[in-house]
Amino acid sequence: MCDNASWFSRSITSMLLQFSCVRYLYPSVAHQRTWAQLVTGLSLHPKVSAQHKQVLAEHAANVPTPADLAGKVQYCHVQPVFNDASQMKVQFSITNDIYNVGIALLSALASIGGVTKFCGPPRSRSERHAAEALKLLG
Repeated sequence: MCDNASWFSRSITSMLLQFSCVRYLYPSVAHQRTWAQLVTGLSLHPKVSAQHKQVLAEHAANVPTPADLAGKVQYCHVQPVFNDASQMKVQFSITNDIYNVGIALLSALASIGGVTKFCGPPRSRSERHAAEALKLLG
């Protein structure tokens, strides 16, 4: 799938995981590449169970390039948590075709110390401003 999983080699002691149900019509190649790096990195991680490694490795073997994930990986983003660079936030949205891989990915992240949180996407700037205005009004 993707041989470049070097970013994953740094020590991640705790990880915040958020499964987001965001739908995007035209996912960029960056989302597919991020998914490929996550799957590849976690399939090699020593703390991940053999069962989850097998699911992730089979998925990686069946997808020759990240571009082949078009239509399956709608959104995948990894970023440091605000005010704590030791934690990472992982958000992804996938189709039902690779649902079992998503479950294996969630379990693998949990096995290395991640916390799973299922929720919607963060509020937009205008939603935050509207909420502040409503608070001021009473």
